[in-house]
This record gives sequence, C-alpha cells and structure tokens, in this order.
Amino acid sequence: MAKRKVIEIDRKKHNGRGLCATSGAEGTLVPDQGKGAALAQEIFRDGMGACGGTRRSYPSMKAAYPAGVRRSSPANTGRRWGALFLAMFLSANVHAAKPEKIFPPSGKPPARFFVGEKLKFKVTYAGITVGEAESVVKEIVAVNGRDAYHIEINIRSKPVLDWIYKVRDTHHSYVDVQNLCSLRYEKTVHEGRYWTDEVMEYDQAEHLGRFFSKKDNSRKEMFIPKNVQDQISCGYYYRTLDVKPGTKASIPVNADEKNWDLEVLAHGTKEMTIGGIGVFEAVEVEPVILFEGFFVRRGKVRGWMSLDDRRVPLVLKVKIPVLGDVTATLIEYQPGVAEEHRPIGV
Repeated sequence: MAKRKVIEIDRKKHNGRGLCATSGAEGTLVPDQGKGAALAQEIFRDGMGACGGTRRSYPSMKAAYPAGVRRSSPANTGRRWGALFLAMFLSANVHAAKPEKIFPPSGKPPARFFVGEKLKFKVTYAGITVGEAESVVKEIVAVNGRDAYHIEINIRSKPVLDWIYKVRDTHHSYVDVQNLCSLRYEKTVHEGRYWTDEVMEYDQAEHLGRFFSKKDNSRKEMFIPKNVQDQISCGYYYRTLDVKPGTKASIPVNADEKNWDLEVLAHGTKEMTIGGIGVFEAVEVEPVILFEGFFVRRGKVRGWMSLDDRRVPLVLKVKIPVLGDVTATLIEYQPGVAEEHRPIGV
C-alpha cells in the first residue's frame, strides 16, 4: 500500500506568512502536535493561514491515506481557484475605481470661449444610439478684419439609422472674439433625401446679412439686429451668461434667412453624474426654438447645463411630433485653453 509523505510543521511560524512548513504536495500528512495527523492542502498555503489541513485528524503518523477519506477533487480545486480569482478581480476593481471628479458650481462664467474645447455627444432614440455629434472650438482666425473663434460641429447618424434616414451635417460658426457675436455661418446638410449648402455673412457694423446658397446660387441681403447670433453661436453665447434658476435670456438669432428672438428659460437645479467625466450641479434650461436646430428641425427642447465655470451642456432632450424623445448625452469633454487675445496686426 502506498505511503503518504510526512512533513513537519512549525506551529510558531503558522502565522499567515507561508513559513510554517517545508514544501509538500496536497494530501501530504502533517503531524498535529501529538493529536494525530492532518492532510496538507497546498493550494491554501498562500499566506492566509489555512494550510494546516482539513482538520480531519488520523490516529497514526504512519498510517497510509485512509480509505473512505476523499481528497479534494479537481473540480473542487477548480472552484476554489475560481473563487480566489473572483475575489482578486473584485478587490482589484474596488481598489482601481477612481472617484468621479466633482465640478463645483461657480459664479458668472468668463466671457470667452476656449480653443481646443471638445464636446462629444451620443444621440439616442428609444434607448438605441442612432448618432453622434461633436463640437470643437478649433482656432482663432481672421474674418473680415476681425478675430473670430472658429467652431465646427459634425453630426453623423449610425449605420442602424443610415438605411432609413442618413444624416451627415457639418456646421461652421465664426464668432467675434471681442463682442461674442456671429461674423459668419456655414452649413452643409445631408439628411435623408434633403440637402443644402449655405453661407451667411454678418456685417455687424452695418446690420446687414448676406446669404448665399451653393445649391442654387441664389443670393439675398437682409437686415440683422445688433449682435445677432447664428444657430450655433447662440448656444455658446448663452454659456457665458450669468444663468440662475428662474432667469430668462433673450438672444437675437438669424436662421432660416429670418431673424428670431430666442428665449431660454432656466428652471431648477439637480446633481448629475456623467459617466467617465464627473459630477455636476446642473440647471435645467428650456430654449424656445422656432428655427431649424442642428440636432432636429423643430420641436420642444429641454436640456441640462453645468453650473461650473465652463457651463458645459450635459444632456439635451428634444420631443419630436410622432417620433417622441431624442436625447443627446455628453460622452467626452476636453476643456481647451483660454488663448490670450491679441488683435490682428499686433
């Protein structure tokens, strides 16, 4: 009959550091201070102090492995390893998880834009991601002798929507650095079978707007109010205002070759967590939009904007007749930098 290997164990060193015994395979007999023997469990000799056997003792140190006493089966050992790896995995996740960054509310934001700022949104309908929108303050360029922030927005539908209603929209807005009003607006829109390619220049000094359609080469001139905004710059301009719950802002906007008064109502506040970005104190805003927006044509709109010094748009919900709610949620944010403004020629 086969004999089991016997090893000595130093109980004084049996303290969870793995120093209590010489090496021995699982199933080796371990003397138990004159009380008999116990089966060593090698997989538990891991610094946790559980290596001292199954706590089943046998009367004779010379006894062979007793009949009827089962060793740990490979399946049981596998389950132990699986449990150990699961515990390690969960522990690693707990320790690796970083706390969400907190963006505390602040007073009136600075009256400037930030070059390099990037906002990326996912657009969902009925819980399905149907598109993405990305807005970037790209640079400061010269427009008709004025320094201007160049803002570019791209909206793209996902393949799940392309076969029904493909969207490929690009908007460019050029905003006066000093006065924060629009100097030029360009849009190239492809939505389903509809498309257009238009340019609008704003002569703020003469209160004159010049429209040009690349689609049919038509031109038009029209009166524009003082410090008019285009449909992109109006959102950026609103972010520079001292918005508080209960306030209302009125912004002159030129869109669809017409002048509009855009009203934005600010309602209550709440804490919002945007996954991967941080925790914000946010104010609910309700713009009353009558012109074509860059997410949808027309509809009832509600959104949430952060109250930190950057006034970041977090979520936008549009209720469209027949379809229902379309939601744009911030998924990526890069703050950009405040470039020192040096007038042209200086």
